[in-house]
Amino acid sequence: MNVITLIAGVIITIPRSELKEALAGLGKIIPRRTVLPALGCLKFHAVDNKLLVTATDLTHTAAYSFESAGIEKAGKAFLVNYESLKPLAKGSDKDSITLEGNGDKATIINVVAGQTISETIETIDAGEYPNDPPPLETKPVDVKFIENIRKACTCASTDEARQVLTGVLLETGKEGQFIVGCDGKRLMALKVKMPVKDSCILPPSKFLAWFKPDKELFIGLQKGKEAAYFQLNSKNWIYRCKVLEGTYPNWKTVIPKSSGKNRIEISDADAGMLAQALPRLPGKDKNGAVTFSGINGKLVVQGAAGAQIELPNSQYAGTAHITLNRDCFLNALECGFLKFTFEDAVSPIYAEDEAGIYLLMPLRGQYDKTEEVQTQPATQAPQPENEAKVPVKKENKMPEETKTESALDKILVAFEAAKAKLHEAKSSLVEIADAVKLAVREQKSQKNELENARVLLGKLQAVKL
Repeated sequence: MNVITLIAGVIITIPRSELKEALAGLGKIIPRRTVLPALGCLKFHAVDNKLLVTATDLTHTAAYSFESAGIEKAGKAFLVNYESLKPLAKGSDKDSITLEGNGDKATIINVVAGQTISETIETIDAGEYPNDPPPLETKPVDVKFIENIRKACTCASTDEARQVLTGVLLETGKEGQFIVGCDGKRLMALKVKMPVKDSCILPPSKFLAWFKPDKELFIGLQKGKEAAYFQLNSKNWIYRCKVLEGTYPNWKTVIPKSSGKNRIEISDADAGMLAQALPRLPGKDKNGAVTFSGINGKLVVQGAAGAQIELPNSQYAGTAHITLNRDCFLNALECGFLKFTFEDAVSPIYAEDEAGIYLLMPLRGQYDKTEEVQTQPATQAPQPENEAKVPVKKENKMPEETKTESALDKILVAFEAAKAKLHEAKSSLVEIADAVKLAVREQKSQKNELENARVLLGKLQAVKL
């Protein structure tokens, strides 16, 4: 049975199954807190005889096009509060829902198991809703584009003071096209083919983390005088966002020129085992550090208090050990990186394959037990008992990283912080401007009502009893 909606002379029918999908995605766009009530609403409007429902937070906009919705009468757009619609997605698709609009109010009639439940809610004038961003020309791209976006997002920073690093870089250059995520401690650069000529930085998006494209996917990028916009289309969905302003760091300069003298290769079977065992290895409360070392050519992972895991199907070659954050290493495995090289205990661990690049900085000065791991190359022959034993060199406390910050570095950090504050101020000014427009509309409405009242009063005074 279809969901039936009646709003201010507009009659539309919507299957509940489609309403569920629409609310699931649009809920990723609706802001949790806002000074503008209209941003907490969904806008229903007809475009080319198709019913669209839209959500926006002024930076991200998503619109869902209903496939089976029927429009009996045309009319203006209308707004419905998202929180009022959310409960309607629950229940069987066979039940029906009715919305009846009457001026500034709407009645929700929900039929559940043959029982009718009614609720009256306040509505907001559709004129208070922000204008839709301009539509862009889009071209097809591989549907794996979204999967690569999600992978890169796992390496993006959460530090708002470094705003450009909170986003994901879509880079187009002479060396190819990449999707890049970096938080200063790890970096992922995935090789892709995109139908865009310019580079841009996509802001963090809960919608893209949730979105699962259909068989076809289209993207587009357009840079204007005031802002640049990115658009993604797939079947029923249209997603647009303002790209982040700023310059992404030149990530290629940090890629090491590794000799590969220390190598780690994780097998598929051991990668699955580590996904379950590594989070339970002691030491999770101490920066999550684990040490990878080789004993007789076997790869061993050690946590706190001497606890360790042996990886029988994986390979190790070299003489050094390295200490890493377990969550970051598991992230690399989940993204498909299994072969790593590193120079020594204080150098980054590096992986590169046909899919892209993963770089992870090591941890230093962690557990005493871990720091005393003895490493032995696989090719080292056993020492005879009658010969003097050469002590195996112990890797004691790793040297602390000396932080030397130049004046230029300080200027760049201060610049990024100031730019982040400027972005916040700009967003606040946009909200203030919208609030001012709302106040002006309310004032005009009150003035018109007052004038109408005066006219009516004059007519009443002219009536002779």
